[in-house]
Amino acid sequence: MGYAETRPNVQPSVGPRIQSPLHSGIRKPMVKKASAIFVLIALLVLAFQLVSRAEQIFGYSDEIGLALFFCVIVTEVVLAPVPGGIISFLGSAHFGFWSAWPVIYGGNLIGSSIAFALAHRYGRPIVDRMTDKESRDRYDRVVSGHRGRLWLVYMLPVFPIDVISFMCGFSALRYRTWLPIMASGMLSYSFIVSSVGAYFGQFVPYLGGITAVVSAVFIVGVLWFLASLRSV
Repeated sequence: MGYAETRPNVQPSVGPRIQSPLHSGIRKPMVKKASAIFVLIALLVLAFQLVSRAEQIFGYSDEIGLALFFCVIVTEVVLAPVPGGIISFLGSAHFGFWSAWPVIYGGNLIGSSIAFALAHRYGRPIVDRMTDKESRDRYDRVVSGHRGRLWLVYMLPVFPIDVISFMCGFSALRYRTWLPIMASGMLSYSFIVSSVGAYFGQFVPYLGGITAVVSAVFIVGVLWFLASLRSV
């Protein structure tokens, strides 16, 4: 007698269906990610509509535009949702060299000082939150090295001044030592960025549309970053 003949005839029991934990664990992140993408697209469209009509809302006022440009520069240095070079370039292209240069200089001066003060006050948690490890490892020697090297970093618009400012605030540098280095280097930084933007901006097609898109991304980036801070 074979095994098939002696096997008891057991009917499978029918009970409540239990969902696989693995299936549930995969579904929830997917739903959250899809919802986040949908909200991001909605915010992006709304921000684009607002920014694209900003000139009509504010009556083409250069004073208001420069004030908003200044606030964007300060916010960008501290929160950094969009690379500052892009914003400075577009602002210089719109307002011209002599109007953009002092705004870029002053905005970066105040924004960098805020970043320094936050890092000095709250220490490593804020530095780790606002910067990535790769950038910290890359520029650690710059911050802890010779002061002339640090001045060169602030002088040339090829380095992330937000990361450098946060790291300087967490270092042994005092504010009264750091401020003259940063402020004098920023004169060159803002001069170069303003000159490049004012000259080459005239050759960029659809400058208004590009500015609206970048501004919309900036607004959404700030909102998204603030929301992520609340969830921590």
